[in-house]
Amino acid sequence: PLYCVGCLLSPPPPKGHHEIFAKAVSAECPAPRVSAAEFSELVHMWDTLKLDKVLQGKRTPGYLPEFTIALAETRCSPSSAAKLRANLRRLNIPGPAVNGKAVVGIPRLPNHLRGAVISQLHVLLRLRGEPTPMDNPTALTTFLEDSCGGVLEKLAAEWYVEGTDELRDEYAPPRAKRGKK
Repeated sequence: PLYCVGCLLSPPPPKGHHEIFAKAVSAECPAPRVSAAEFSELVHMWDTLKLDKVLQGKRTPGYLPEFTIALAETRCSPSSAAKLRANLRRLNIPGPAVNGKAVVGIPRLPNHLRGAVISQLHVLLRLRGEPTPMDNPTALTTFLEDSCGGVLEKLAAEWYVEGTDELRDEYAPPRAKRGKK
């Protein structure tokens, strides 16, 4: 839990795909707008606290969201603590299932970004209050293209160097470390 506290109190800066998903929250939907930084923080909390497992009743030992937030409150300002609590309330609600097999069907989604996209989808669906399970590629693609303002095309433009199949540096897979021979 202490490691999680440290992570929650120092979230990474948002990337371009966070901006795209943040705009999708309120696209053709009455959900309140969120900034890229807010969306990034929510995704970071989702991943750090492993909320997907918690909400499925499959939490791993040591991942108690309320306890972790209470610990974080002892290490931050009252305003930061209130923000952490509010973010947890926004995420700690039932939401539709996101099947990993549905994500495999997303065109031009790099394999190493699948987990990040699944987390972003969980956050997006909760912020929008979407009840429909995303359990197949057609449902997911239709939702992202029709209900979220063409997210897939925007994501591909963000991930790839224009006009190529080469990933931008910030989205490229981590290079394998070479050991001594």
